[in-house]
Amino acid sequence: MTTKPSIIVLGIDYSDSSGLAFEEALSLATARTSLHAVHVFDHADPMGLTQVAWQIDPAKHEEETKKLREHVLDLARLHARKVGAIPNLDSIYAHVRIGNADEHIVQLANDLGATMIIIGSHGRRGLRRLLVGSIAERVVRLALCPVLVVKTREVQGRAPVPRLETPCDDCSKIRESSAGEQLFCAEHTARTDRAHLSIAVGDLEEPGSTDRSG
Repeated sequence: MTTKPSIIVLGIDYSDSSGLAFEEALSLATARTSLHAVHVFDHADPMGLTQVAWQIDPAKHEEETKKLREHVLDLARLHARKVGAIPNLDSIYAHVRIGNADEHIVQLANDLGATMIIIGSHGRRGLRRLLVGSIAERVVRLALCPVLVVKTREVQGRAPVPRLETPCDDCSKIRESSAGEQLFCAEHTARTDRAHLSIAVGDLEEPGSTDRSG
């Protein structure tokens, strides 16, 4: 079976969360995947200095694109050292833009006909999130393709994200021994937050319908 070509647009802001997003992109990539890393400079920087500088000297734009290229190469080399193999990709591209990050990320995905957008989330909460919003959230709203948001468990300078319970070994054993007929162990079955009902595939047929497969 031939793997279909895919195009992944990856938001990069030089943070730890975008580094994790890069790792996730590589885990999903195949030999027919093109990875497009994009970094967006906020056009609301003080006095619009970035945009003015690029207008006066277009070489500045090229410098930033080369910087992003080297950053992506560093991430790819780090990954290769971890897994002992060069990333399985068809190609990697670096893009630099000025403006609203969410709009440019989604626009690039639209322009390329991307199959997926991957972006890191800083996990801002409370007042800071209210004031600055969430780029990841806006990308999810705007995008026409699937979006994968990769979050760090903890972000320095704020309260830790509530941790999920560790998967129950007894539940795993029950599922395996019952071939999926039972989902949870006795202890977790007794908990009201684990209540569930199964839906048989045969129940999907309309009442009164006949089997026309023959």
